[in-house]
Amino acid sequence: MRITNYQMDQQMLLNMQRNWSDLNQVNMQLSANRRVLNPSDDPVASIQSMKLDQQLQQLSVYQQNSKRLGGALQTEDGILKSTDSLIQSIHENLVQLGDGALSPDDKKALGQSLQQKVDQLVSLMNSKDSSGSYIFAGSQVNTAPVVHNADGSFSFQGDGQKRQVTIGGGMTLDANDTLAELMGSPDGLNAIATLANDAAAGKSLSQQEMDEAGKACSDTLQSVDLVRNKIGGRLRAIESVGKANDAAKVSQTQLKEQLVGLDYADAVVRLNTYQITLQASEQVFTKLNQLSLFNYMGH
Repeated sequence: MRITNYQMDQQMLLNMQRNWSDLNQVNMQLSANRRVLNPSDDPVASIQSMKLDQQLQQLSVYQQNSKRLGGALQTEDGILKSTDSLIQSIHENLVQLGDGALSPDDKKALGQSLQQKVDQLVSLMNSKDSSGSYIFAGSQVNTAPVVHNADGSFSFQGDGQKRQVTIGGGMTLDANDTLAELMGSPDGLNAIATLANDAAAGKSLSQQEMDEAGKACSDTLQSVDLVRNKIGGRLRAIESVGKANDAAKVSQTQLKEQLVGLDYADAVVRLNTYQITLQASEQVFTKLNQLSLFNYMGH
């Protein structure tokens, strides 16, 4: 079968177009630093890469959750550390009030000091986070957990619900602790406040009144220490899971790079090969067309 000049021209044009396409493809790969630019380039790798992207996105969410939760728990622990110190100071004042050698003026002064410390304790229990939400109010974050009533007593609001945050696959942690866990009921706070008011007013203090206030301090200290231990456990869990998430992110990023990433050295070799091939094809095509024209003119 005889191959005509036209057929040869068409075949060479097709080859050059293919070389142009290959050259353009490798140029785009080098520009994007990716081997797979479109799903059609490698359907299997593209599907696996999409799955990895979803997993990497989820890991990023876990990391963001861990960062926010860790910061919130550290803030809460700082508040409870101050609470612990304050309760111990209140307890020391109670012991001092039990000293029979104190003068009436000294007892009044201690009572006034206790009143200030009760106000500080209420302020700590009504602490807010960076977004303005009450930390110890449970799910009712816009409601102050401790209220000072008109009769001088205190009452508790909010609830005991926990807010939870997911920091990893199958790992969910409590994001808050509640006033009920720290102080139980308002009875203990009211016992301390009543004693402080009576001492500041120069009233005599009964043994029962002293015992109730002392028990309130001891119970609160125990509860605060328990909650702080739980916070410490959650912070350690965040650190441990965070390391696992970081390792998984590195591993999946590397796997994605292996699937769709570009072997730069190989790409440069292909680029040079396509350029040389294309230049050679163009030269041959030009010479053949010049020869064909010469033969035509010679006839």
